[in-house]
Amino acid sequence: MFRGKGNGSIVYSTDRWSLGINGRYVGPYWLNDDRSVNSLQGSAKIKSQAYFDVFGSFKIFKKTELSAGVNNVFDRSPPIIAATSTFYSFFGDPRRANFYLSINQKF
Repeated sequence: MFRGKGNGSIVYSTDRWSLGINGRYVGPYWLNDDRSVNSLQGSAKIKSQAYFDVFGSFKIFKKTELSAGVNNVFDRSPPIIAATSTFYSFFGDPRRANFYLSINQKF
């Protein structure tokens, strides 16, 4: 079991388009320095987390680019942490999977 953090991306691109995937991993971690069970959580540690994002872009015209992507492709919910004010691990997004589309015009 890997206990650290890591991320990586793979991108393929040409002159007109690009496509890529980004992965993020956070290994399991302890809630308290003394590794004791947190009474609100019912556990002493938070499980590992992995999230993957897919993204791409396409040049419509010389100065116009269309970009799109999906964050958290596998729609994973971050672990709940009862002892914090956000109630979720801050390494994940409680909104789960989300999509975006943008157009960029350069002048």
